[in-house]
Amino acid sequence: MANILVLKCSVEAAIDENILNLAEQSHWRSILQRTVQIEMDGMHGLQDLITHSKQQFVVVKRTGLPPMAKQRD
Repeated sequence: MANILVLKCSVEAAIDENILNLAEQSHWRSILQRTVQIEMDGMHGLQDLITHSKQQFVVVKRTGLPPMAKQRD
């Protein structure tokens, strides 16, 4: 399990990799909703995580790991 910071917004915005940079700003930090734990096994990027969470939440970053957008390049 990995700690994942999540930001509530639309799925469309989640697909926009810029959301990862925006979340670093204190303005966005103020609306971080909660920390969730999702099993990483079998996951293949942001889209899978959104589907797995079954909510309108954006994965911002996994604690201690590079942003997921970087891994998808």
